[in-house]
Amino acid sequence: MFQDNTVGGHVREFSAGMGRAFMDMLEHSYVSVTGLLVLVALSVLFVPVRVSRSKRVVIGLLHASAHLTAAMALMMMLEIGLETCVRHRLLGTSGIYPSV
Repeated sequence: MFQDNTVGGHVREFSAGMGRAFMDMLEHSYVSVTGLLVLVALSVLFVPVRVSRSKRVVIGLLHASAHLTAAMALMMMLEIGLETCVRHRLLGTSGIYPSV
């Protein structure tokens, strides 16, 4: 994933990877889209009633997007960690049946 050697390049590639993962989730997973809609609806409903409706929607959308961004970032970091372990041959080399 990280082909560039600068911090800005890493951030750009990470952001592009998150965008690709989000679009892939929306295009290919009806369960994830349904979960996202339920998350947004519940986020809007949990905002206190004394706040105006438009502010409730904005706060709910921001809250749901923060949860989605955190989940996608953790998923990407797990993928990067696994890729690093595979690249350095750290997976499948210990135990009773080491790989060749």
